[in-house]
Amino acid sequence: IKMEYKEVTSTAYAKLYYSTQSIARRVVPSSRLFHTPVHIFGSPFRLYVDPTATCATKSTVMGPGLSYATSGHTASFTVQAKDKYSNTKTQWATTEDYFVVRATPSTLTKIKYGTVKNNVVKGKYNVAYRPTLCGSTSIITTLAVQGGLTATYYTPPTASPAFSGTGVTGRLVIQEKIDFSVLGAGAGSKCDSTVCGTFFNVRWEGFIRPADATLHTYTMQINDVTERVRVWLDNSLVIN
Repeated sequence: IKMEYKEVTSTAYAKLYYSTQSIARRVVPSSRLFHTPVHIFGSPFRLYVDPTATCATKSTVMGPGLSYATSGHTASFTVQAKDKYSNTKTQWATTEDYFVVRATPSTLTKIKYGTVKNNVVKGKYNVAYRPTLCGSTSIITTLAVQGGLTATYYTPPTASPAFSGTGVTGRLVIQEKIDFSVLGAGAGSKCDSTVCGTFFNVRWEGFIRPADATLHTYTMQINDVTERVRVWLDNSLVIN
C-alpha cells in the first residue's frame, strides 16, 4: 500500500479506514500494517517464466499473402504462435506447433493445402502457397491439437448397412486413436452407452502427420460384411 497526504490548512486530519462484510468500518489497526521490508539473503531472485501452450485465438498472422496473390506464383505470410495470455513463443518454444493452412476458392468445394515451415526464429512459422485459380479465395489458418481425432457419434433412425452421417447426434468426443476392440456399448467399449445401442454411426475427423516421407498404406478392419467404412485423405476417397 502507498498513501500520500499534503496538509495546507494548518489542521491535519487523515485516517485510513477499511471494512468487510463481517467488519464494520474502522481505522486500519497497526497489527495489519507492516513497514520497512528487508530483502532476505539472495533476494531479488531472477527467474524466467515460459509461455504456456499455444492458443489459436491469441496467435496472429501477418504478411502480404493474406490479401493478395498472383496465379502461378508463390504467396506467403507468417504465423506468430502465442499463448492464451498473448505471450509470444518466439524465444521459449520447446515443442512444435501444428498449424494447418487451407485455401478454398469460392468456385470450388475442394480444399487445397499449403505448407507450414518453422522459421529460423522459434515460434514463428512461414506459410507458402501457390494459387492457380483466379478469383476470391479463403485462406483458413488453424492450430491442430495433437492427441487424437474428433469423433461425432450418431444414432441413425434405422439399422440400414448404408452409412449415414445423419440422425441424432449423440456425443462429440476426442478419441486418441481408432481402435474398437469391443463392439457395441458394452463394458470397455470406446462408445458411450448413452449413444451406442445395437447400431450406431460415427465419423472421425482431423489431421494425420506421417512419420516419414515415404509410401504409406492405410487399411481398415471391420467385424463382418454388415458393417461399412469409408476413409478420405485430402478429400479423396481411398477406402470404400
